[in-house]
Amino acid sequence: MPTGLTITWTCYNPANKNEFQIVYTYNGQCSAEDAAYTTWGELNGTPVRGFGSTYVYLTEISELYPSSDYKYTIASRQMSGNDYVSVQSDERMFTTSDTAPVSPINVTVNTITDTTATFSWNPVPCTQENGQNFRYDYSLREVLSDTYLSYGITIETSVTLSDITLECNVIYDFNVAAVNDAGESTVGTKDFSLEYVRNVEAMSTAVSLDISWEASDTVCVTDTYLVRIILINQDQCMDTLINIGESETMELSLTHVNLIPYSTYNVEIAPANTAGYGPPFAVDVTTSEIAPSAAPSNVRYTNVSSTSVSFIWDEVACGHRRGNIFQYHCTITSTTDSAYNKEKYAVERTASYEGLQPCTTYDFTVVAVTVAGIGPRTPEARITTEKTKPSPISNLMSLPLDRSTMPLVASTVQWTQSTSGPCQADEYLVEYQLLNIDQCDLVSDSSTEMYDTVTDTDITLTGSSFLPHSAYRVYVTARNSGGVADSENINIQTEDAEPTGSPLTVMVTDVGQRRLSFSWTKPACGERNGDIMMYLYQLTDHHTNNVIMGETSDVIVTINNLTPYVMYSFRIAAINTAGLGPFSDEIVTQTGEDVPPAPEELVAPNTDTTSITIQWLEPDPPHGVITRYHIQYWKTSESMSTAMSAINDGATFTLLGLQPNDEYSFRVQAETSAGRGSWSTTITAEVNERSPSAPSDLRATGIGKTSIVLEWRKPSNPNGIILDYAIKYRVLEKPYDADFIPDDRYITVMIPTTAADSDLQYLVDDLEPSTKYEFRVSGRTSVGRGEEAVIKEYTKIFTDIDPPEAPVLKTSGPSVVIQFDGLPKYISNVYIAVEYALSRKKRQNSNLDGTLNSFIVANLTRSDIGEEMSFTLGDNKTYGGYINHALIPDATYTVRVAYASCTPVAECVVAWSPISIITAPPPPPNCMIDRCGEPRKITNIGATIGGSMGAIVIIVIIIVVIVFYYRRQKSPSQTSPTSNETYDEIDPQIAQQSAVQNETGYEVNLAMEGMQTPKQYEGDELDYEDVNTKRESDYQGLNTGDMETEHDYQGLGETEKKKESDYQGLNKANIDEEHDYQGLGQKSDTNRKTSSPYVNVP
Repeated sequence: MPTGLTITWTCYNPANKNEFQIVYTYNGQCSAEDAAYTTWGELNGTPVRGFGSTYVYLTEISELYPSSDYKYTIASRQMSGNDYVSVQSDERMFTTSDTAPVSPINVTVNTITDTTATFSWNPVPCTQENGQNFRYDYSLREVLSDTYLSYGITIETSVTLSDITLECNVIYDFNVAAVNDAGESTVGTKDFSLEYVRNVEAMSTAVSLDISWEASDTVCVTDTYLVRIILINQDQCMDTLINIGESETMELSLTHVNLIPYSTYNVEIAPANTAGYGPPFAVDVTTSEIAPSAAPSNVRYTNVSSTSVSFIWDEVACGHRRGNIFQYHCTITSTTDSAYNKEKYAVERTASYEGLQPCTTYDFTVVAVTVAGIGPRTPEARITTEKTKPSPISNLMSLPLDRSTMPLVASTVQWTQSTSGPCQADEYLVEYQLLNIDQCDLVSDSSTEMYDTVTDTDITLTGSSFLPHSAYRVYVTARNSGGVADSENINIQTEDAEPTGSPLTVMVTDVGQRRLSFSWTKPACGERNGDIMMYLYQLTDHHTNNVIMGETSDVIVTINNLTPYVMYSFRIAAINTAGLGPFSDEIVTQTGEDVPPAPEELVAPNTDTTSITIQWLEPDPPHGVITRYHIQYWKTSESMSTAMSAINDGATFTLLGLQPNDEYSFRVQAETSAGRGSWSTTITAEVNERSPSAPSDLRATGIGKTSIVLEWRKPSNPNGIILDYAIKYRVLEKPYDADFIPDDRYITVMIPTTAADSDLQYLVDDLEPSTKYEFRVSGRTSVGRGEEAVIKEYTKIFTDIDPPEAPVLKTSGPSVVIQFDGLPKYISNVYIAVEYALSRKKRQNSNLDGTLNSFIVANLTRSDIGEEMSFTLGDNKTYGGYINHALIPDATYTVRVAYASCTPVAECVVAWSPISIITAPPPPPNCMIDRCGEPRKITNIGATIGGSMGAIVIIVIIIVVIVFYYRRQKSPSQTSPTSNETYDEIDPQIAQQSAVQNETGYEVNLAMEGMQTPKQYEGDELDYEDVNTKRESDYQGLNTGDMETEHDYQGLGETEKKKESDYQGLNKANIDEEHDYQGLGQKSDTNRKTSSPYVNVP
């Protein structure tokens, strides 16, 4: 069933111009009764078909409600006299089809706890349910894991979900869709998460903000709050997003000052705990008003008359309003009458004044007003009222001029200003009318043209507005803002000027081999600008650019002694008493053809052992079209009578079959249709040399850090006299620069030489150490440069390495990160060495004497370090052949780095840093699962000891375990590595070297007794700054023993907290045999990685 309706009906006697109307009424499930009417008229125009006097009509009705019943009737009417007569059909029924309903809107989270949640939404209107069995499908989903916690069906517009488990810092969405038998609507969705903060209140002044809130009673625990204040609307006129401050507090209130008045701030309160930041709670707060800090802008006037004026202005600039400007205080004063001062208040940005004096100047100012006060006043806006029109001028006259000093001036006129009337003239309109053009064209109906508007009482008429040698009438009219006075006029006569037009009808009247004749007529009337007295002609030779000039009073001229077969340009200009006019357009013609001169610049550019190529230039000028060339050549050592001949069309010819090393003579002759011309100058040529082969035995000697000596021998095939050598070089590789890309450009050095040179050398300096270069050497003869000899060499390695500073270490989550502050220029690699530092008691028992073993965990290139300039310890990856083994949680390490300068052809130079000490992050805590779904740490041991006898039993167990552990301990020299240990360590020789290096400051005492744990929680990871309260609950292993004597558990109130880190990780008693941690059980050289480069660690 459709959602529209198509109706057909039959009408009789359509000739009577029937009109129709359809009435349809909604009869569906909803309470509303809807009726609709089509208009009277011939629905859809002409009938669809007809049978004699019977016609069938059709119309369509759309946009009906789905799943609804409709009743409809059709009425027909026609005019009978002055009235309509109508007839109505029987009532019919019609049902529209079902469609999917519309989507629910305004899905809302009403209440929420960690086990229950209530949701509601706006009901779908009855007329949009669109079908039978209407209902709502809903579901609750965890967004990240796409896990559904609850779902169901309801006919209500709210639902309460219980027996659910909601977790902190997890995003959920509640989805609801309207459903009927025809289908399902789109889904209405609401995202939410458990709240940490509630009942936020904000109190503000103009420049400060007091914020308070309450902690939520959900399971989401908050340690601190991050309060962020963002300016979102400044002065209630400019949307912004400016973060003006962030504060972290453990309190439930905060005060922020130095705010902007009358501005809206978004306050976000984000809770934080050890797991991170929770969802923020946001509230908008608007500060109070003060007086404006700036005046309104762009004050201007409108609708000025002789007695009234209106002013308008723009708002105070956004950022300076400081409040709601509800009115303006306006003031107008007279500049000539100090007693005139009127004030008024305006709500809108406009003010009007009546009863002003004509021709008077007034000053207007305005100030903005808020409920808090009055702002600064605007600068004065000055306005002068309109004027009445002035009286006409008098005494208009033309002044005599000195034409020799002002040849372009038409005339100077002056007049007297009228002083009658209330207002004077502001300006004068100067107009003119042409009477006679060039004294050859009388103008009877010319219009008046505007020349200029001036404020003085005289004017000099100049420029292109006036034609020379012509008669004009000049009009002067006084005018001001009040109107225009009557005009006064005077006749003037302009002087001659240079002609502006060229002679006309220029043509060629005669052409010869060495002469040309031309004729023309006068310039057009209006362009002569005076009587024409003479003509200047100009004839240009296109071949030589020589110009022949002359004068004549006639309109015809003949020019002789020209060059044959050359293009010439002719032009002519008229001369009157004022000077020379423009030249006519050039006309181009050509003289007749003749025999040619001799060819020019005969040369022999190319030779080899059997041929010579000669070339020449065409005769200049050729005196005609060159049809061919005649060539004669002979051996220079023989007589010209033995000359051989050749003919060629072009200006290049190759003579083949010549004897090597012989000199030949040549000459060339050109030919045109008029005959053969003169022979060229005779030249000679011989076989040329070739370019040389590559230099021999190119090698590098004397290699240094910044220079290399190149040596080579002469080419085996010089092919001539070596004039010089070219040395080119460029950088190929920079092991210390990860971003380096070789450049195709070379540095070139030229070295002159002599024929006696056999062994050659050159010192190339200003090079960089540890760098690979490419060198190219080539020789040159008179023919050109030959082949290149190529070698590639490294400069010596960079050795002046300063030891790096102790590495900067920090924890990042579960990892320890080394942060580099850039690398020196010639450092290609960085080595990382890690030492495991045992506790004080274990060192005493194992007799290590404070000497610990170092293990290289990484050999890093610059590319490995990357743009982040950092390296993560313990990621179990391999770097440069070394394994970066995992760190022992809660264990203390000493870390050092080394800068290395390396190349593929030399042993690396290494410099080690002092040590840095770091404690690895703790392991994940033991936990229990409660309703929040998060790990919950076991109660603090100190509290357990004081509150439970069960803790005493646990302590006894700990003591037994520790005693058992100590008995199983072995001396480090006796410990045997496990079968899967492959760590790099320092052998006794290296340890001895370290002792020697103590004098230079490289050896560092690795014993860490009494060392405090460094502050490791920085940035966005954790907000704890007090190491004594940092992790009171981190020690959860109860098998660590000797708590009462060693005070090794944090948070128990003992004063010797500096020693607390010595006992971290004692619940890993059998590390030597069970785990692969770095630094433990690595004493045998047989387990060292042999596939990696070995670097000594001091």
